[in-house]
Amino acid sequence: MKKIILASASPRRKMLLEQMGLKFDIAVSDVRENVDKNLTPEQVVISLAYQKAYDVAMRSGFDKLVLGLDTIVVIDNEILGKPENEEDVYCMLRKLSNNTHSVITGACLYNTSDNKYILESDTSFIKMREITDDEILSYIKSGEPFDKAGSYAIQGLAALFIEKIEGSYSGIVGLPIYKVDQMLKHFGVDVLKR
Repeated sequence: MKKIILASASPRRKMLLEQMGLKFDIAVSDVRENVDKNLTPEQVVISLAYQKAYDVAMRSGFDKLVLGLDTIVVIDNEILGKPENEEDVYCMLRKLSNNTHSVITGACLYNTSDNKYILESDTSFIKMREITDDEILSYIKSGEPFDKAGSYAIQGLAALFIEKIEGSYSGIVGLPIYKVDQMLKHFGVDVLKR
């Protein structure tokens, strides 16, 4: 069996891979997330997922499958990254309040045996209810939004703001289980038979 390596330090992605029953190692990518302004949001996440997988694959040795992932929040074709400060959090949540936005996760599974890889993306849509200024300030005080794309975590307190989801919950969290399973099958890994 090929060894699987998750190219991410995200505890949420680790939890989702464990949920799939997989045994894997973690190796964090050193890629700096520089975004080409000419790319579409979907191209951005696929490019970043590839860069992360490739970076880890190049130092992982033979016969490994490296999974790189990236997740972004997009509203009105604007990518909302991780906030730099409280003001950023406030502005992002104001934009998301009473609006529908998309969450796109890009995935790259890189086979170090033959340097072949698969790229996928998964898009989900989230409708947030109206969020009051007091709620935003309380959410900021919780500390939760600061290392999250779009300034929120659906699996955390921000679930209180979510009115409706269309798409993959696991993809929103950062690892689309269905698509990753299909990618693994492409390289001969059947999750249910491991």
